[in-house]
Amino acid sequence: KINTLRNLKIIVAVVSASGSPALGLTSCRNPQTPKQAAFITLWYSKKSYSKNLLVSPVRRYVLAFMSRSSEDWAANVAVLEAAAPKLHQKAHMVCIDIDVKEHVYLMNLFGIRPEDCPTYRFAVLTDRLVKYRPEQAQFTPHAVASFARAARKGDLKPHLLSQEPPADWDKLTVKRLVQRTFRDFVMDTRLCVFVYFYAPWCVHCQTFSSTWEAVAARCAHMQDVVFAQMDATQNEVEGQYIRCYPTIKCFRKGDNREVQFCEERTVEKLMQFVHTHSQASWLDSTVV
Repeated sequence: KINTLRNLKIIVAVVSASGSPALGLTSCRNPQTPKQAAFITLWYSKKSYSKNLLVSPVRRYVLAFMSRSSEDWAANVAVLEAAAPKLHQKAHMVCIDIDVKEHVYLMNLFGIRPEDCPTYRFAVLTDRLVKYRPEQAQFTPHAVASFARAARKGDLKPHLLSQEPPADWDKLTVKRLVQRTFRDFVMDTRLCVFVYFYAPWCVHCQTFSSTWEAVAARCAHMQDVVFAQMDATQNEVEGQYIRCYPTIKCFRKGDNREVQFCEERTVEKLMQFVHTHSQASWLDSTVV
């Protein structure tokens, strides 16, 4: 399985308490004290020092996305340098150079297009990634710091990605779900719903997709049993934190209880999974 928490490679600047770059990145210039050096962090990134953000000891970040080739680069850097002290050592300032091709994955993760830049997001990292997006990303020290403060205090709602639903999303043997259609469809207690969460870039998913279609076709005659799939990299549902791809879940009829498939991804094993949980949900829902 592909574990997204271990494959989120980005440029992070964490400056150690001694003032030297702990992860080998360029640090904020002239920190006043060792404590400031630990929290006023980088002002630009280098692709040769990619690190895994999610295993960093730091848990809060302001992520600024901007182009080093832009004529506004120096002015934007000045904004970040002015905003960093306003974070009052509550979060790290990280600049993501969107010209580095390795950062496309991170831009996709936050739903950012090149034409959106310069822009910024707030991220909280614990056992999962919680993202916040400003309503209007004004690129000023005050705007950046005020947004970070509001996100840190919980005054903002987390930002969840969603694609537009395909026109025929519910007409296919395997329904195509997005964030906006997921909850109403899956939480319909009249149905036993089997959902395949995938990532387009995952080679395991690319191999498995035909297997999922085959299982859905073989079960097409089953009453109140439906199959669906969702690109979990572009559609985020509160309460559904997908860490590995592919992930297959059953949402049982009657009680919506979740059951995750954890066996070998073969047609035979999947058929056993479907029969076991669709029958269980039918029996449970008909007991008086």
